[in-house]
Amino acid sequence: MPEADQKPRPLNGDLDTTVACPARVNNYWHGGKDNFARDREAAEQALEAFPELPVAVRAGVRFRAEVVTMLVAQKRTYRNQAEVTAFFDGPQRVPPGVVPVPRWRADSDTEARAPTMAWCGVGRKP
Repeated sequence: MPEADQKPRPLNGDLDTTVACPARVNNYWHGGKDNFARDREAAEQALEAFPELPVAVRAGVRFRAEVVTMLVAQKRTYRNQAEVTAFFDGPQRVPPGVVPVPRWRADSDTEARAPTMAWCGVGRKP
């Protein structure tokens, strides 16, 4: 673990190294170098309160790795718009209907134009 504090490198002017950041605290627990003095202090305080924390952190990493492995191994069936629309025979489609996932309640035009292979929609009983 670093002895001397690294010099802050503001990315967009909002980086405050005087306040602990959970991601950097986690980085410290994993033996990383991307953390600052306040992060290390917070990490050590947490270890004092919960000495078993390193075991829990490692278990969390193993769990996430297993979940990702399982999800990647699952077979997926991608359907086109017509096939997804067929699921809505009977229910009334809620606007905007069956659309590419990025277009569903998009926050911007750029987001709405993002490429996708997934379609979505919501239906309700008439």
